[in-house]
Amino acid sequence: EYQRQLITDSLGDPTRIPQVFIPYKEVLEVYNLGLKAPDDVTLMWVDDNHGYVRQLPSPDEQARPGGNAIYYHLSYWGTPASYLWLSTISPTLCSYELCKAYDQGVRDQWIINVGDIKPAEEELEFCMDLAWDVDSWQPDKAHEYTREWAARTFGEDFADEIYDIKMEYYRLGIAAKPEHVQLCHFDFSNDRIDERIEQYQRIYDRTVALKNRIPTSLRNAYYQLLEYPVLACADQNIKLLRARQSM
Repeated sequence: EYQRQLITDSLGDPTRIPQVFIPYKEVLEVYNLGLKAPDDVTLMWVDDNHGYVRQLPSPDEQARPGGNAIYYHLSYWGTPASYLWLSTISPTLCSYELCKAYDQGVRDQWIINVGDIKPAEEELEFCMDLAWDVDSWQPDKAHEYTREWAARTFGEDFADEIYDIKMEYYRLGIAAKPEHVQLCHFDFSNDRIDERIEQYQRIYDRTVALKNRIPTSLRNAYYQLLEYPVLACADQNIKLLRARQSM
């Protein structure tokens, strides 16, 4: 009420001034305990900081005149574990969560937290394309976006190989982000560590080999969009997981 009065005093009728309420982290708990937002205020729902939407609007919330929005993380700064370095949330996960939100009435605003846009260009572009046409990249075909993006960015001759590398990059990254491999709750066995390092080494080698085929004019883009992320993830895992084995 105090905030609404401030708006009234400074701007006029609060029902005509766009406002948003974000039930994020502990505020979601307070909201679920009975905190009410005026019906004209947009409710902006949030993922769990790792790409999985925590809560979506009920039928009554969907019918509110203020509408519904979403705040979705492709990068995150905060507890218990940040990830600002590389982008490992796949288009498929983005599509599954954002399409689910859209189907439940979250259609007024989509805000994507990318921190620095680099190195999440593909993933951000995917979210924006999906927002433009939600039927274009539904979850069952969202994985195909990476190949389409690779063909558009580097050419058809390289699209299949880039697609294969990035699919494995996303698969390994969702199991343990490179920023989180050092955390104790990723309790890999020695056999699992060996397997994971072998899998990273394979896409490392494929990425390096492909570089020699990329036209010189695209080498800088290739380094920034594929080579650096893949090699950095591989090196991070090898360094930290081998260190764990040596303890």
